[in-house]
Amino acid sequence: MQFFITDDNYNHEHIILISDNGKAYVSTDDGHSHFPELVPPSEITTEESMVIINDQPAELMFDPDIEEHSHTLMPLKESKLKWTLDDGEEWSQQFEKYQDADELEKDSIESGVESEGFVIGGNMQWDEKVIKARTDMGKPVLSINVTQPMIDTLMGMFLQAETDFKAYPSEEGDELIASVITRLLKHVTSVNNLQYQSMKVFKDGIIAGRGCFMPYIDYGDNIKGDIKIKWADWKTFRFGPHKNEDLSDCPYLFIQKWITKQEAKDYFDLTDDELSVSSSILKSDSTHVVQDGGSLEPNSEISVGNNNGGEPGLNISLKDGNKYLVLERRDKVVKSIPVGILDDEVLELGNYKKYISKIKTIEDIKIVNKKIERIKIVVSVGSKIVAKELVSDQFADFFVTPYYVHKFIRNNKNIFYGKVEQSKLPQQEINLRHCQLSQNVSGSSSNKYFYDSNTFINDNDRQKFIRNAHRPNGVFRVDNIANRPQLEIGAPAPTGAAQMLETDIRLFRQITNVNPEMLGTGGDSSSQSGVAIMQKKQSAMVGNEIVFSNFNMAKVKLGNQLIKLMQEVYANDPERIVRILQNNYTKNKFQLPVDGQQQDFKEIPIDYIIEKLKDIDLLKYDVVVDLSQHSQSAMMQNYMLLSELAGKGIPVPMELLIKNLPIPEKDEIIMGIQRNQQMQIQQQMQQPQPKPKGQSQNVPGNPNNMKQVR
Repeated sequence: MQFFITDDNYNHEHIILISDNGKAYVSTDDGHSHFPELVPPSEITTEESMVIINDQPAELMFDPDIEEHSHTLMPLKESKLKWTLDDGEEWSQQFEKYQDADELEKDSIESGVESEGFVIGGNMQWDEKVIKARTDMGKPVLSINVTQPMIDTLMGMFLQAETDFKAYPSEEGDELIASVITRLLKHVTSVNNLQYQSMKVFKDGIIAGRGCFMPYIDYGDNIKGDIKIKWADWKTFRFGPHKNEDLSDCPYLFIQKWITKQEAKDYFDLTDDELSVSSSILKSDSTHVVQDGGSLEPNSEISVGNNNGGEPGLNISLKDGNKYLVLERRDKVVKSIPVGILDDEVLELGNYKKYISKIKTIEDIKIVNKKIERIKIVVSVGSKIVAKELVSDQFADFFVTPYYVHKFIRNNKNIFYGKVEQSKLPQQEINLRHCQLSQNVSGSSSNKYFYDSNTFINDNDRQKFIRNAHRPNGVFRVDNIANRPQLEIGAPAPTGAAQMLETDIRLFRQITNVNPEMLGTGGDSSSQSGVAIMQKKQSAMVGNEIVFSNFNMAKVKLGNQLIKLMQEVYANDPERIVRILQNNYTKNKFQLPVDGQQQDFKEIPIDYIIEKLKDIDLLKYDVVVDLSQHSQSAMMQNYMLLSELAGKGIPVPMELLIKNLPIPEKDEIIMGIQRNQQMQIQQQMQQPQPKPKGQSQNVPGNPNNMKQVR
């Protein structure tokens, strides 16, 4: 549809829409409309009255016998929607939103950093003031780290339940594109070592409460782009207020880091004058060295602390005065734009808002408001805005996937925490109880010796006794054997402290829901079957089901983001799709479903796949991303359960049993079984069918025939 406007020579103007089939629609102005027709251009046709329809010139002609007057035609100028602001306004928003986000997440970030210390153990599980007080009194400061084994147990359970992406068809006919996308996802996750990245994200989540994936397109080594997935340190992010773990209600987020002055010059082409302002907006209580969490290089320090004032518009430096804060803001911008429907054609009218009142008067047009969501990326170095970018509506996504263990909003703050937060007090109680037990043992059960000033001949003999009294077979010289040192046996250590320590450890396991039953070792497991032990482990997992369920939801979100990136990278590169499938086929012979039949991948219609990948509604109508089990431990558990069912007489297909075997050659075994079955069916079809009993077979030479003749 082409948009035109007429002159206003008669104190009014009309909006004219011309469709691709040459039909003109004219708005009503000054109480009337017009009914022009498109005709081939004549010798007197002017450029103003000429239009191009299907690459052919035409003239919009007003019939003088019907029309009282005519108009000159002009293209209707678009007024682009403004999505970004000038640098001054953008920096003002940058500073204000960052302050808000930092305040929203400050408490949870500080608790998460403390949780990381609890996993490390040692003095990091004690308050510094308590350590000093106990040390001054000569009391022990011990740490019996039961938090680390809890994390290791959960990590082991996670690795045993590792999953792969799998795309499922939404409706009949989508099997081919779903199968291809599954193999493309397998390729992307394999080259990015997603299992390792997932392990780090999961570990961050169970310790601090939040872990983060970051999928992105890297153009560094390939001008056509490569899809990358990386773990991003959770401390580099500041999210806007949100309740939903998938960020669907999050208005913005920040990725922050510190870079040196030279890095600012190299990466952002900034001059000394642009970096000359030297003041502070933020003062940090502590710094933590972290890995890069955004698309900016390289790794450096990041601050965790409170905003202590300062003026906006000034760059931030660390104590050496040579580092600047880089803030990358990903802002969700939502606009309501008018959309017209005319002759089954959808017209986006956002750039013609100025003329909407006139367009509404066109006969048969229907106008509704449509919400459009875009992501605006704004990058600042210190006080200078260095980049502004508007992401296309097809990729209206933050492309950051957080994994939360526990997440909610309290007192208008983002609160998140993991498994360690609830175990801090029990861990400190265990440490304190063990210190008391150690102190009681050393103070109650130690033996004591008594002697007077005349016991030893000289001070050397006394010192020798002090050094060696506890050793066996000691020989000591005294002045008088009757005045030898007297031994007093110490009292036995009280049992109450040891019992309380055991109680504290049991309480720790109850609070964290990580107990021996999760490993299948609780109770008398020696006489139980493997299936019974697995059932016990599954029952013990109930208290931690949310930990793994939330991770799976985050991973499904990541899979959807990867498909969006595949649409950007692979949709315009069919040769790469063929190459990926070829490499996959070399390692593992496979077929793809085409029109209800399995065909070799070389025979698949690649144009159809490209067309589907370019469809912006691919994830809405064609495929659904989910997860399938991947780890050998999970497959072995399924195999044992299926074997037990088969042993009880339940018909379990052999292919299903083999599919769950944790061996690499299972696909070849299944294909071999299927080939043998097909050969048996063919052989049976080729054999002659015997006649029913009671009927003689009139075969030459058959003795029965002779009997019938006689």
